[in-house]
Amino acid sequence: MQVRKICSSCQEEEKFGPIIDKDDLGYCKGAYGREAMVSGLMVVPINSRGIKFGAMTSNIWSHVTSAATCNIPSAFNVNKATPTNVDINALVPLLLGTTGSASIAPDNMGYGYSYNYFKGYLHKTQYQTSSMPLWLKARRLVAEETSCRSEIGKEVVINGYSEGGYGAVSIAESMESYGARFKLTAGGGPYKISSAVITEGYKDVTSGNYPEYLRFYFPLVAQAYSSTYRGIENFGSGQDLLSESWVTNGKRYTRRDAIGITTDLGGANRLNELVSTPMGDNSLSNWNQDFVKFIDEAVNDGVMKPCENQARINQASREGRPVNRLCEALLANDLSDYINSITYPYNLCHSRDDEVVPVENVQEENDFTSALIQVPGDHNEAGLMCIQEAVTFFVSLKWFVYFMSTESLLT
Repeated sequence: MQVRKICSSCQEEEKFGPIIDKDDLGYCKGAYGREAMVSGLMVVPINSRGIKFGAMTSNIWSHVTSAATCNIPSAFNVNKATPTNVDINALVPLLLGTTGSASIAPDNMGYGYSYNYFKGYLHKTQYQTSSMPLWLKARRLVAEETSCRSEIGKEVVINGYSEGGYGAVSIAESMESYGARFKLTAGGGPYKISSAVITEGYKDVTSGNYPEYLRFYFPLVAQAYSSTYRGIENFGSGQDLLSESWVTNGKRYTRRDAIGITTDLGGANRLNELVSTPMGDNSLSNWNQDFVKFIDEAVNDGVMKPCENQARINQASREGRPVNRLCEALLANDLSDYINSITYPYNLCHSRDDEVVPVENVQEENDFTSALIQVPGDHNEAGLMCIQEAVTFFVSLKWFVYFMSTESLLT
């Protein structure tokens, strides 16, 4: 197989024809970063002549969370003496690339070549905007470099875990809007960002159950909902998810500090310093305290979908602590409605004992249970098994049976 870094943008790919978006998701039209040159890893099967001739399917790996701007799939480095040290964000697309399928792993917006853009953590459009141009570029490159003797068709398998699980579902939505035919295997994802993520997650944090070493997730998601992503529902409304300032372990930080660190080189240690320890009530001091109080009151009253409760939202506004626009932003990026509308085959892999992404993201009100694969272990342990499920799907050639069982879209 051949491994290379590829870069493209919505604007570049539009030069070769309109980018189909029949559901008007806006992942290239008007989206933040549509002009950004995004990067990613591409793996294609080769032989002695170069890229193998013939039609091939493709897979897209949505990578797990990286706190560091440069820790991305396309920047991996393999020491031949110790090849087992390959980062998981590069290892999965490499493994999937050995199946004869083209493999693509986007770096995501704000990472790699688009390092100077804000990171859209758990903002669904950024995963679409940073993956669709790369998939289109890969299709074009393979056709051009083989004089159309090879082609990446519209059959795609999309997978990812944790943040990547959320990203995989987001990418699947854009692929469906484009007209591709695909299979989705996502695991451990925070799909219900307007409900289970903020309510069940709040309980884990304040009870001290949330793992301290992963607290950098809080400023990552908060900065994405703090007037950084143009076009998001709470942009410039005065309802940012980040607090204007807060004190962490005796040191004062500001909203600007958090956004600057996240957008710059990032890094788990630097982001962890923004969050108070030990884990408990003070660990969310870097979040908008009006919104934290809104969540706290809802959890205490047993209301697990507070952003869908207009009476509570109105009450907060009357008390001078509005959260309506922030709730609108979270609802717009919640993936539960889309997942419930899925008619194609998909699997969601999750552990009941996940201490990072609560299992209620896939089990609340029995949503998605027909597609649920339950595995044991904590978030990281479950991740190994969920990723194995995705890889096994390819190694067993189930992907071939799935795509060739009905009329192919390869053209």
